[in-house]
Amino acid sequence: MISNTKTIDLGKLGKQKFCKFCHVIKELLIERQVTFDLIVASGNSGLIMAKFTELLYEYLGKPAPDILRIPFYRFFPGKEENFDNYILLTSIIEELKPCGNINSVLFVDDEIEKGTTAFGSLELMNAALDKLGRPRIQNFYIVAEDHGFMLPTKYSEVKFFPHDTKTGDYVKAIFFTTPPELEKPLLDVLGEDEVFRFHNRRSVLFNLPVKDFNKGKPIFTNKYLTLAKESISNLATLQEAYYNNLRSLINDCLGGDWSF
Repeated sequence: MISNTKTIDLGKLGKQKFCKFCHVIKELLIERQVTFDLIVASGNSGLIMAKFTELLYEYLGKPAPDILRIPFYRFFPGKEENFDNYILLTSIIEELKPCGNINSVLFVDDEIEKGTTAFGSLELMNAALDKLGRPRIQNFYIVAEDHGFMLPTKYSEVKFFPHDTKTGDYVKAIFFTTPPELEKPLLDVLGEDEVFRFHNRRSVLFNLPVKDFNKGKPIFTNKYLTLAKESISNLATLQEAYYNNLRSLINDCLGGDWSF
């Protein structure tokens, strides 16, 4: 646990967690020689983690598989009532139609506790594959920070590779890596955390859409990205700098000294 009297360097903490994530992905791709047919990104954090993963494939000289984007909601916004994500089944069927057989899947997220998003995504994908008359997923790898996750025995196809455990009360700490000078222009335009969650600013820097409940029909929307492009004249430069910063960090993590 974190001492109340100790000041935490959040940038350093984020880099440490990012590097541990890099090493787990490298272990799977290089040391274990796992070939993934698909990367699954569920929700905003998952989409960002999937982009991190793409950059790692690039660094390791491997072609990255396609990314399946699922705008998954655990609950109705602002409520504790579970949301039924099977409304997304039709769109997932359409997404999987062009794919061949999907044997091994990589599910990446910033953290995992109960596994609601991971298992919900797996079940949606298997339901879509059933509709398409294709075999179900044989290997479902989860890479995320462990927040007390317990793997149920009924999911024999699931393999869990945590890249770290929770540090104190910090959540989404892997996203603390963004340099302030890249983040501030977005904060000024899109708002503070209570208006636009801090990790979603990474989505804009990645030129990604953001999840929207859309009156009970969840989608990924470009409306925040469009606003940022209209309001920040040098957004493309900030985005390029963000990519370069991450590539440099990956090189430090996997090719150099990452004892931050």
